[in-house]
Amino acid sequence: MQKLNLKHFRSPRAVCTPGYFWIMNAPMEQKVLFAQLEDFRAHGARSVCLHPSPQNWAKYTTMSPDYLTDEYMDIIGKIVEECARRDMCFYLYDEGGYPSGSAAGQVFLSDPHRFALQYWTLSRDGKNVVFHREETPKPCGFPNLLTPGATEKFLELTHERFRKKVGLFFHENIFYTFTDEPTIPRFLLTKGLSWCDDFSDVFKRRKGYRIEPFLADILQDKNTQDKKRLQHRIDYFDVLSQLFVERFFVPIRNWARKNRLLSGGHLSGENSTEGNHYFSFGHILRTLRAMDFPGVDVIWRQIYPKTKPLTPDHKAVPRKFDPIRTGAKSHPFTKYASSVAHQAGKTAVLSETFAVYGFGLKPDIMRFLTDYQLLRGATRFVISNVPLEIKGANMIGCHPYFGPANPLWDYFDLYHAYTARLCEVMSAGAPDIHVAFYHDIRAIWCGGDIMQEAIYQHEWTAEELLRRQCDFDFIDDDLLRRARLADGKLHIGKMAYDTVVIPHTDWMTPQASKRLDDFRAVGGKVIFPEDLGQVEPVVKISPASSDIRATRRLMGNGEILYFITSESPEELTLDIDIRESGDLLLLDGETGRTLRILREGRAPLNWTFAPYHSLLLLANSQRQADADFKPFTPGPSLRLDQGWTIQPLKRYFVGLETFECDNTRGAIVPAKLGDWRPYLGQEFSGEACYRLEFEAQPGKVARLSLGKVNYCCTVFLNRMLLGRRFWGPFDFEVPQHLLRKHNTLEIKVTNTFANAVCSESAYALWQKHYPEAFQTASYLPIVKQFEPDSFPSGLFGPVKLTYSK
Repeated sequence: MQKLNLKHFRSPRAVCTPGYFWIMNAPMEQKVLFAQLEDFRAHGARSVCLHPSPQNWAKYTTMSPDYLTDEYMDIIGKIVEECARRDMCFYLYDEGGYPSGSAAGQVFLSDPHRFALQYWTLSRDGKNVVFHREETPKPCGFPNLLTPGATEKFLELTHERFRKKVGLFFHENIFYTFTDEPTIPRFLLTKGLSWCDDFSDVFKRRKGYRIEPFLADILQDKNTQDKKRLQHRIDYFDVLSQLFVERFFVPIRNWARKNRLLSGGHLSGENSTEGNHYFSFGHILRTLRAMDFPGVDVIWRQIYPKTKPLTPDHKAVPRKFDPIRTGAKSHPFTKYASSVAHQAGKTAVLSETFAVYGFGLKPDIMRFLTDYQLLRGATRFVISNVPLEIKGANMIGCHPYFGPANPLWDYFDLYHAYTARLCEVMSAGAPDIHVAFYHDIRAIWCGGDIMQEAIYQHEWTAEELLRRQCDFDFIDDDLLRRARLADGKLHIGKMAYDTVVIPHTDWMTPQASKRLDDFRAVGGKVIFPEDLGQVEPVVKISPASSDIRATRRLMGNGEILYFITSESPEELTLDIDIRESGDLLLLDGETGRTLRILREGRAPLNWTFAPYHSLLLLANSQRQADADFKPFTPGPSLRLDQGWTIQPLKRYFVGLETFECDNTRGAIVPAKLGDWRPYLGQEFSGEACYRLEFEAQPGKVARLSLGKVNYCCTVFLNRMLLGRRFWGPFDFEVPQHLLRKHNTLEIKVTNTFANAVCSESAYALWQKHYPEAFQTASYLPIVKQFEPDSFPSGLFGPVKLTYSK
């Protein structure tokens, strides 16, 4: 168990800071590369995940030298050396583009017959099955990862070359490999069934019969209720997912362990429960267990506050949702990765985040998304993305881009520090989780109505547990079969569960079912979704709120960590009943400070959560705090409504060849608080300064509250910096010596890039000069629909100065 180190909380290590997908889409010139590394470091981003974009993979890239050439590897060596010099971490991304496993087509081209994709489909009359083998070379041809030897060839072409070039930095500033959306060929039950040369023999050895006579049945009737036919489908998926794990993930994990690295990455579509049936992995938990650094992908609003919760109206019917505005129905899919990490005793859990959230991604939503995943177990973040070059058709790509092209970039040091501090804390100790929730994977493999019912039970129950402030891990048949019983608990790896929640199912394996019977016999609790009231919550909340989430960690030496989040867009004031007695240590993720909350016995903690905010508390702690927590006691206040002016300072815009920034200061004009677009224009993205002169009572302790700010701000009073905020609440302590009778207040506000990028003039420019890219951009239609959400910009207020009593 790694104990909590408050020194690391105050000044996080590079390994816990968010990393960036660094897209190599241009000539890899050392001067440019090192300048970008310096910019990352200056903004507190101390990890990078270099993502090659070779010309045979991406249409508008000009990357050179070519992927995996000697010249390319020489540059990688220099980048890693520079990262080490700057105390930065480097993720070992394993592919030229994605999905992982092809070495940018070189695996397939090394032996097209051996590594050809194979699959069965139905004949035109729909009565017979037809076998296909695709040996025709294609750009970035993807190999059949089910074929023995494909992964070994992949490792030889990629990982081994990295080892020879930068192996000295393994476990020094390179800790993780990153495999990106590796896939079984995507023919599962939509076009056909994936296959390999020895699939039939392997299947016969494991299941005792040949699968070929039943392939047509598997493909034909998608909603059969015939149990024998469904068992064939389950058996097919079972063997398929086993082979994927054994022949791709395990060899990579073995290589990583041999080289003192953690094998990591994520799959494709893990947020979609039906992905186990339709997508590329077959069995999410089984696959993630084959990584030492399991992860998920949250890149296009699969998680978003507007997402509507699953309700009984969705029961047993195909799910309907708006994938553009809200993403899939939110459920805790991050817990797939964290559950397997908990059971393996691992602390590093990956999330790739933000890539297609649009330039309208707001800072408070960034915090919501980060806290959401941290509470569900993520402890490392790779953010997408920063391109080496934003030029020409690349401007239309994967929004948002981060780095200097983003108006908010100068505030990102605040986000990086906050996220790194919480990653440090949530990586320490061990999860205190006693509830296991059975993932009914075999019912999902059945398809049809059986799958839809299983999805409903799975997602509703998981969310309902969290809405009740109950924490849990996922388990499945594989784990139940191997579980050990002791002390009335179900022991799975490093975890011990006293309660198992199971959905109503007919598809649990006999071995798993018997283990649950044995668990009941020794006093274990097995309950159904309708019995969730029997589960003890992490904390008790009054008044009850379904917007609060909570998790608990054992930190060693008797210390207990509570991480409590509010997923409400409204301010919530609640009493929090914590099991332990005595004072609490508040860990402030924004500043790195520790504050002692004085408490009599087990008195509930009365706390006000700002929208989408969270709380880190350490109980049973004897550590020295930086200070006692003293809430501000408001007295008389002074509203500052009239007399404001506004002046544009920086304007970011879409140029003909790239995104540009104009630092020319504009005219100072009178302005009212509210949306600045009437003064600065509909397409203004950038920074503007609000100014006000006012009279006040000097020499008094006060707090300046700005109310609503869209979206970041820096505040000066009488030319002295009061502070910077990446998200609200936008409150600033005013020292006594700063407040005078005659005062000058300056508030620099920065909005998102959405106003300039998601505009008619930008679209007209792109359509004229980059028509093909504009018409074929897959992500642009998505972000076009939600980037306008962030158009209202500026200082809205109310602004007031409140004196302390």
